[in-house]
Amino acid sequence: MADARDIARLKRVMLIRVPVALVVLLAIWLTAAGTLWYWQAWAMTGTFLVLVFLVGTYYLRVDPDFLVHRIQAREKEAAQKRVVRFWTPLTIVLILPQRSTRGSAGPRCRLRPVSPGCS
Repeated sequence: MADARDIARLKRVMLIRVPVALVVLLAIWLTAAGTLWYWQAWAMTGTFLVLVFLVGTYYLRVDPDFLVHRIQAREKEAAQKRVVRFWTPLTIVLILPQRSTRGSAGPRCRLRPVSPGCS
């Protein structure tokens, strides 16, 4: 059973991890898009924020032990640890090169709303 100290720690961890995850995801999506006005990335970030808030609030009220267990969980099998270590660099390698193929109209399209002349 999670005591008050575990729940307070869980809330602190969630208040740090959720915004960091949102910023990282948004940075990946906007970097791949090559523009800040990629509305799909903003919509996805908003959807992610709402869902994480709803699910997190639900489990904090109904089953805080589940969240405490999930926060403390680490991969135990060596094969699974290798997959986790391999996945992050692979994701970066696959997403960032796409940045160079988008927006071939040149620098005039960077950091502007998407227009017919810009990809």
